Amino acid sequence: MNAVPEQLVNMNKGAVQAWLDYAHLTAESTERFVDFQFRTSRAAMAELMETARALSGAKDAQEWVRLVTGATQPAPDRTVAYAQHVQAMLADVQKDFSKFFDGHVAEVNKNISSLMEQMSQNAPAGADVAVAAMKSALSAANQAYDAASKAGKQMSEVAEATLGATTPTGARKKAA
Repeated sequence: MNAVPEQLVNMNKGAVQAWLDYAHLTAESTERFVDFQFRTSRAAMAELMETARALSGAKDAQEWVRLVTGATQPAPDRTVAYAQHVQAMLADVQKDFSKFFDGHVAEVNKNISSLMEQMSQNAPAGADVAVAAMKSALSAANQAYDAASKAGKQMSEVAEATLGATTPTGARKKAA
């Protein structure tokens, strides 16, 4: 009977470690997004400053119009490239979290199944109905998790395919 409390303690230690791993994964993902946004903002600010300098040095209205047109023309391409890069980052993060959760869910399921088997062996007579109900609930929860996981992966694939089909040229045609 001592094995059950010991197994629960080990499961709790595993849960604490899982939360720490989750926090680390979340911090890494956030850092990637913040770093990308900072680099993008810095590049946009530098380009804006360069454009402002060029515009302030325009000799006449025609040169000013040419500079403005030249500065705004690459905007659709950059917007699409930005969106594609963000989508690629999101896809990577989604894969990392899926891998994390799939691994931990499998481990938790194994531990719970083992614990329930041990408990059923030590259960009083007539408790087999309760043990069967617990096993059935665990099975239903696993099926729901699998369905949700598959749906999330499919949504991610659809989003990647949709954004991947968007090209800078196509964006420019739609904008015109």
